[in-house]
Amino acid sequence: SEISRTMPVRPDGHISLPLIGEVQAAGLTASELQEQIQQRLQVYMSHPQVNVIVQEIRSRSFNIIGKVIKPGAYDLKKPTTVLDGIAQGGGFQDFARITKIYVLRRAADGSTAMLPFNYKQAIKGNSLNQNVELVSGDTIVVP
Repeated sequence: SEISRTMPVRPDGHISLPLIGEVQAAGLTASELQEQIQQRLQVYMSHPQVNVIVQEIRSRSFNIIGKVIKPGAYDLKKPTTVLDGIAQGGGFQDFARITKIYVLRRAADGSTAMLPFNYKQAIKGNSLNQNVELVSGDTIVVP
């Protein structure tokens, strides 16, 4: 009997399958995952045929661009605030306008929001509501 399903890998990196339950999918190639599922299904059936097809890659990451030491894309493996993101970007280059930083965030309807971030205020403990947690696809802009 053939079982076919489409499933996203959960944020914790696992998928849940009938019979075998939780399987770690994050960090594995499609063929490694296929192999794991096959091995675990052998307990229940002889010669299980397993195909894993990656439909969509949705790695969680944010970007930091502008006057930072290491601009680029960074993984969001754990909760990350704007300050954390700036730290991952290696801090500021000379002449960065640290009171004029903003986060570009794309909304579900396709529009883009600009969330202001004043570094000077944030490190003094003021305007901490600006130190938002980043979501996948955010871009920190350091002018």
